[in-house]
Order: sequence, then C-alpha cells, then structure tokens
Amino acid sequence: MAAQINATLTRNQTAVWLIGHPMKDLPHNVLPTVGDVLRTFFHYHKSQTVPASAKSVSDDLMLIWNKARIPTTYQPHVVSKLTAYVSEYNLIKKNKGRASDSQSARENEFTVKLNKLFDIAHKDAGALIKINEDKLFLEDQRNARMMRMGGEDVRLSQQEERVMLRRQVEAERKQREKERKQATATVMISGSHCEFESEYESADAEEEHPEDDYEIEIPVYHKKQVNKSLNSGQSSDSKKPRVVEEIFS
Repeated sequence: MAAQINATLTRNQTAVWLIGHPMKDLPHNVLPTVGDVLRTFFHYHKSQTVPASAKSVSDDLMLIWNKARIPTTYQPHVVSKLTAYVSEYNLIKKNKGRASDSQSARENEFTVKLNKLFDIAHKDAGALIKINEDKLFLEDQRNARMMRMGGEDVRLSQQEERVMLRRQVEAERKQREKERKQATATVMISGSHCEFESEYESADAEEEHPEDDYEIEIPVYHKKQVNKSLNSGQSSDSKKPRVVEEIFS
C-alpha cells in the first residue's frame, strides 16, 4: 500500500501543470492533438533545449501525417507553431498563482486547445488529397475524432516510403553519373588544350630559331659558268658580283 502511494506521488511530481505526464511517443493510429504534441515535447525537453525538442517532436509528427497520406506544411512552420504553443503555455503558467477571472479564462481556454488536433495540413490539402477516404479522415480528426488508422494504412505508407527511397537512390545515382561525365569531359578538354599549346609553342620555336646551316642550290648551268670564269682567270672583284647577280636575276 505504501509503495502504491509513493508511486502515485512520484507520478504526480512528474506531471506538467495543465498538460499531464510527458509521453515518449506520439499516438500512431490517430493524428496527434495539441496535448499529445506538448506532452511529447516535455519528454524531449528533459534532456534537450526548446528548439531541439521542438525539432524532435516535429520529426515524429510529420512521420505520422505522412503515414496518413495527408499533405503537410513545411517543417519549419511546424516547429514555429509548436514553439508558439510552448510560449503561450509558459505565459499562462507564469501567472498560475493569480486568482483572477482573466487568468482562469486563459487556463480554461488553453485546456480546451489541448484536445484539438495539432493541425499541420497543407493549406491546399483539400485539393491535393486524391483519395476520398483520406479527406474524410482529416475532417474527422478535426472534429469528432472517431476514425483510426488501420494496418492497411501503415502498410500502404511503408510501400510508398520504399518507392520514394528507391526513387531517391536512383536520382542520386544519376547525379553521380552526371558529375562523373562532366569531370571526364573537363579533363579531356584540359588535355587537348595543353596538347594544342605544346604544338603551337613548337611551331613558334621553329619560326624563331630557323636553321642557320642552309645552302642555296645553284642550277647546274650557272655552276658551269662560275667554274668557267674561275678557270679562265677572271678573278677580278668587279666581275664576281655580276656573275652572282646573273645567277639570281
């Protein structure tokens, strides 16, 4: 009996005012309420900061909504919405000792919110949802909350996740192949450019440094004329230029 009383006292001490006991996991067969989300938030907040706790809860929350096949808003919006609820709660808690009508009204209003859907549906969810049963489920979760997700929903969601994963892997493979081809093309272009520059430099070198040892081929006829002039003793300086000039004229 004493052990039972101690357990009750310990449980009461861990309860969060107005919200209840922290929960490790969100419910998986319904779309979580504001209370569900805040109870899970305070579970994470035992060891994490407010932003980190909000991010952790948003990850869990979006996973459940994806299993329900209902389009959601962007995750940063989910985190902002959750931190806004936390700020509102902290403000109310700060004044919980005040026995005023306004404080009592705020506490009651917040308690009612805890039982409402933590709605993160996309603003165009009605148009984006193609299956009528999914539309009915979202409408039910916003109101009476009588419907539950069955095993078929979970299996279908898992199939869709596997398809998405395969598509992601294939897209990453194609991207790697594209990058590989681009890198190969870049190397080939770079190599061709270097080869072209090498050939160009070689051609320039030949033009800048022509062979110094070259000979002018003199026609046979003119060679005979030169030899004849030399043999006949015509070694006068005035005639030699004329013979060469006749050769090149």
